[in-house]
Amino acid sequence: PSAREASSRSGLCGRRARAPPKPFAVYLFPRSTFSGRNALFLVQPQQTASLAMSDSSRRLWRVFYTRARAEKKCEERIDDRRIDVLVPKKKEIRQWSDRKKEVTVPLFRNYLFARVDEKDRLRVLRTKGIVRCVHFDGEPARLRAETVEQLQTAQQAPGRLSVTDLRPPVGETVTVTDGPLQGLTGEVREHRGQMHILVRVNAIRQAMKVEVPADWVSVETA
Repeated sequence: PSAREASSRSGLCGRRARAPPKPFAVYLFPRSTFSGRNALFLVQPQQTASLAMSDSSRRLWRVFYTRARAEKKCEERIDDRRIDVLVPKKKEIRQWSDRKKEVTVPLFRNYLFARVDEKDRLRVLRTKGIVRCVHFDGEPARLRAETVEQLQTAQQAPGRLSVTDLRPPVGETVTVTDGPLQGLTGEVREHRGQMHILVRVNAIRQAMKVEVPADWVSVETA
């Protein structure tokens, strides 16, 4: 061989063999996701795991209000979008003129729960039959994971389920136990978003009406 070929060979023998490239995860998003053509992304495995964990940590169980008798349809539509959704159900006996029949109905009328991040929350809101995302004190209502587990467990015996209202009934005497009005005692006047209580000033035959969150009050014991 020539001197040039010998030099080239010796140079190749002196180089380190390159490590094989790390595998990549491939994601193909349809046109509906973007305005242009299909988009192809290559993500390293460690990035895939961190992205999945980050996405999962942002998902919370939110509360949504539906149109009348639309709970089941909304549940199906949201499930079709691959979003975790829960509509707890109960069984009850319906009486007709000629017969009785056991039927399955939503446990909480007009409500469903979905595990979403902000992007999926907006997708749920665009679902036919969904009216709004329920808010308390300006923030989307959140359902604890423990509560979801209990609701799912209770679905093993839907015939034993019913609903009760945790709010003090109208006319009940309550005391504010939290917030800047702590210590105030009054009578529940109405439930409209937040609770309204009355503090009577009988000497002038008037009353002060106070708006407070329901979780600020407790029932006054005799």
